[in-house]
Amino acid sequence: MKERLLSFVDCSLKTGEAIASLISDKLTEKNIPLQDCRGQGYDNGSNMKGKYKGVQAIILASNSLAVYSACAGHSLNLCGEKAAECCNEAITFFGSIQKIYNIFSSRPQRWEIMKKHIPHSLHSMSQTRWSARVESVKPIANHLNGLSLALDELLNLKFKIKI
Repeated sequence: MKERLLSFVDCSLKTGEAIASLISDKLTEKNIPLQDCRGQGYDNGSNMKGKYKGVQAIILASNSLAVYSACAGHSLNLCGEKAAECCNEAITFFGSIQKIYNIFSSRPQRWEIMKKHIPHSLHSMSQTRWSARVESVKPIANHLNGLSLALDELLNLKFKIKI
């Protein structure tokens, strides 16, 4: 079994039918018969995995051997998201990280103050990839003292901060 990237394509229409057509057209363009397909793996969006109108159902109707399997990476990410959503400490922690980012990113002058005190940029929290949230936490965890100085400077300059 081989898995290969065929192409990057502009996917402006997001319906299962439009995406299935796009996949079919790309396979035809590359001279790859859809009948040779033995599996499909997509994220958990209803337009992809939908039982009746999803890409997998449309392709499965053309080739009964193209069995669908949910992408394990996306499924694992959803498990982590749901687990964190029921932990008040995690909600508070990640909410605080996002608020710190919002404070500094909302005004260029605030961003400059932050850059004066820490050597790395802050990052917004990813809403779709929980595994990427560590990149939002690292600059704060690694530069707490500098971040504290930057926040103190904002307070001393009497910036109005909405929390």
